[in-house]
Amino acid sequence: MEILQGRDLSEKVVIITGANSGIGFETAKSLALHGACVILACRNMSRANEAVQRILGEWHKAKVEAMTLDLASLHSVQHFAEAFKSKNVPLHVLICNAAVFAAPWSLTEDDLEATFQVNHLGHFYLVQLLEDTLRRSSPARVVMVSSESHRFSEIKDSSGKLDFSLLSPSKKEFWAMVAYNRSKLCNILFSNELNRHLSPYGVTSNAVHPGNMIYSSIHRNWWVYTLLFTLARPFTKSMAHPIQ
Repeated sequence: MEILQGRDLSEKVVIITGANSGIGFETAKSLALHGACVILACRNMSRANEAVQRILGEWHKAKVEAMTLDLASLHSVQHFAEAFKSKNVPLHVLICNAAVFAAPWSLTEDDLEATFQVNHLGHFYLVQLLEDTLRRSSPARVVMVSSESHRFSEIKDSSGKLDFSLLSPSKKEFWAMVAYNRSKLCNILFSNELNRHLSPYGVTSNAVHPGNMIYSSIHRNWWVYTLLFTLARPFTKSMAHPIQ
């Protein structure tokens, strides 16, 4: 709210993935309360609609709506993109925020490891499907919510070559934290290349680190991290002030 103070975003259309809670919700609320038309792209529509009502409770004229988007399903990503395009509205900001953290090994319906698909590949596909809309809406921007955790990862084999098997490992080779770190590294690499590709058309792309130990629901899959985040909570930023 402090960052946007005095800004009029009434002509802007924004999509935020995973906006029903945490950083995504705070971002959606701040943008909506400054006039932007905000679409909460979420897997759980019940929670997404509750988030919409919370924002409307603060300002009944806020332009917010929820749309179904399950990043663990490439079909769902495609359906969302088609549904958004059918609105025939511009897209000025796409914030790729949704993520899973410390999730156990599982395969999506597309036969890919879930952390990799939800945190990176689903967003990658979403941006590709909406690229033409972003270009027509320029100036526009894409924001990838990544993490400092990318520093503790690699996606190369011993010879230094890119090893795609590391991105969707078997259950035997899977470690939740490593999978998360790799997905965050992919976010940054993708953002950098996307900026190189789209900036000549007036579309910028940036990856952001939201802050260390921000207390949100992202750590709900692992009790050790829930305890750690709880202990660190008094010494870290509040959810309303994660990105400075």
